Amino acid sequence: MSIINRIGKKLLAGSGITGRSVKWCLDQYEIAFGPVYAQQNHKAALLRGRSIIQGLAQIKQRWPEVKSTEQAMPVFILSAGWRSGSTLVQRLIMSRQSILVWGEPYSHARIISHLADGVSAITDTWPREDWFVDRYDLSEVSTTFVANMYPSVQDLQQACLSYMKILLEEPARQRGFQYWGLKDVRLTIEDAHFIKWLFPKAKFVFLCRHPCNAYKSYRADRSWYREWPDSPAFTAKQFGQHWNHLAKGFYQGVDEVDGVFLRYEDILKKDADFSSLENYLGFKIDPSILDRKVGSHHRGADALTKIELKQLKKEVSDMAGLLDYEL
Repeated sequence: MSIINRIGKKLLAGSGITGRSVKWCLDQYEIAFGPVYAQQNHKAALLRGRSIIQGLAQIKQRWPEVKSTEQAMPVFILSAGWRSGSTLVQRLIMSRQSILVWGEPYSHARIISHLADGVSAITDTWPREDWFVDRYDLSEVSTTFVANMYPSVQDLQQACLSYMKILLEEPARQRGFQYWGLKDVRLTIEDAHFIKWLFPKAKFVFLCRHPCNAYKSYRADRSWYREWPDSPAFTAKQFGQHWNHLAKGFYQGVDEVDGVFLRYEDILKKDADFSSLENYLGFKIDPSILDRKVGSHHRGADALTKIELKQLKKEVSDMAGLLDYEL
């Protein structure tokens, strides 16, 4: 708006320039760049950004009555990227025979992240309160302006919950499992907050591995995506960015979703004690599962190149230090 003001003042200061001329110039400006108010709103939205956690906070503030009563206790194993032991922990938890833990279901589709992303659009002013269906006289909808008529936020929550239960819980129970869970290498701490909004009793096991060792194991694959198809992880830099983003979120937010944080290296120790994990999960697991290596082969034997090490260090050094990983 300051640019427009300057243009307007300059034009008005000149001899013979009328208000009509100023309006014409402003009209031309808006034709080229869009309405001024829309530009201001767009700038404010970009500065605010999209945040699932902020969206959930707005829901809590604006609609405090929207609370899930779901009693299921699914287990979510969220790993800081690939080759960090998530499948091993998945098998470890499934050593309790009554739970089926899905493995990255429909990973390219990002089904949970896309559900969660919808919540990130909610702000202190959007959606407007008068857009919800309960504000309408439903006996006169055919003669009322109904261009914006929304189901309630409670309905939104229940729809997301039903989607996940139908996709993940029901197939597990149809196959004889009483409980279910999911392991993933892309879901973020913000996704965990969304899941907790739906499943208040959900369990979260956050997992990380030394980033250099994880990447060394990953090198032979280097064809996977953080987000398909726009965000590949083909290089050490891209892998490091993914690892750092996830590990940082897990480390800082584990307590906010009542989760536990594990390091892959600690799980493999000969004297590893799983009692704390068992107490958290509420059931016993069989550590002998760790002795059975399946579905993997020796990979990444060659040392990382100087370029790869430099790329990794640039992306992960601070977070790696917090986790006692020497680079």
